[in-house]
Amino acid sequence: MEQQITLSSTIKPQMNTDKSTFTVTATVAVMFVLFIVLPLVVGALFGIYAGIQQIADTPAWMQRIDIAMLHTVLTAVCALPLIVYASKQRSIKAFCQFLALTPISKKQVALYALVTLLFYIITLLLQVALEVPEQAFITALANYPYPIVVALFVCVYAPIYEEVVFRGLLFKRFALSPVGNIGAMVITSLVFTLVHSQYDVTTLLFVFATGLYLGFVRLISKSTSMAIAMHFLLNFISLVLIFLT
Repeated sequence: MEQQITLSSTIKPQMNTDKSTFTVTATVAVMFVLFIVLPLVVGALFGIYAGIQQIADTPAWMQRIDIAMLHTVLTAVCALPLIVYASKQRSIKAFCQFLALTPISKKQVALYALVTLLFYIITLLLQVALEVPEQAFITALANYPYPIVVALFVCVYAPIYEEVVFRGLLFKRFALSPVGNIGAMVITSLVFTLVHSQYDVTTLLFVFATGLYLGFVRLISKSTSMAIAMHFLLNFISLVLIFLT
């Protein structure tokens, strides 16, 4: 525990963890805006642009992999103010503390990386055994002519934004509610699965398992930074295998 200091100029900002603030209902409302309202608004703006440019087949244009990636990134940018507001913190330090964006050591990363590799191998073998077909979204990524863009999207954007939202903001808000840590793991994993609806049902089961694993990493390590690192590792390995095959 930090020693109390009487000088007001040196008092460190405290993290707001008032449980009455972080109710399940309020967090569900945050998710509704994050995953339904904002994507629809950004999608509508894309539709307006397509109309101005007189794009013949707007639905097909919206489904292009580059447009889909741009839509996703712009939605994330629009979500940043909501993420800050929903954390209910008054300083950068308290905000990072609330989201568990903490420093992690090389030794910790190495240990969790070994466990993550084991998790990846097990899930990969299960997918091979179940003969899970390659998903259209994955094929589109593999065929995209600018692999560096795909790499940045898959290995940088996705791990950072998704973990900040799911294992950072939402996990913490649910953990402070009556559902607790286990409820936070399960609920965030379910929502994590739902937002990856571009995959078939079998693949979504593996997405759910991945969400649970990353939630487990967040819970045990007490760090969203570690979840980001492990999400990066999982996506990096997958991307390398996609490009190699």
